Amino acid sequence: MARSELAGSGGIIGLSRFIREHREPLQYDLLQAGLRLENLGTLSLSWWDVHVFIEHAPRGSALVRAVNGDELAEWTGRDELLRSMEFSLRWLVWAQSKDSQKGINVPAPLDPPSKPKPKPVMSLDPGDESGPHVIGHAGVTLERMAEILGWDPETGQRLDVP
Repeated sequence: MARSELAGSGGIIGLSRFIREHREPLQYDLLQAGLRLENLGTLSLSWWDVHVFIEHAPRGSALVRAVNGDELAEWTGRDELLRSMEFSLRWLVWAQSKDSQKGINVPAPLDPPSKPKPKPVMSLDPGDESGPHVIGHAGVTLERMAEILGWDPETGQRLDVP
């Protein structure tokens, strides 16, 4: 969990620094385990116990959320697997639909919380009034492209040129 923060920190001094920086979430997790930070350095809670507790804190713990960020801490391997299964099911349903025959409304996988959202780009379609959106990868017919560009599909000439 916090191995990178503890590595090379210098034993008890480094551990003490880490505890000062993350005292409240560490105390919360210790209380959940029936321990108290006030007992640190006694037989009931040694420095080594705290070191091991920090190193192996579970992903959803208050300490991991404090160190790595809330959303990333909540996203587990099981969540990744469920995300993959959910996307596969949506894609299979789509593949049997009329939309798949037309190549439209292709489902996209859910983004994990750690992935930054793509910046939207403006549509090339002048008739699209839905505002900015990401342009899809589905093909466009020659007639539709000619309409977008303002060309005559037969001659390839611009329609607005006299």
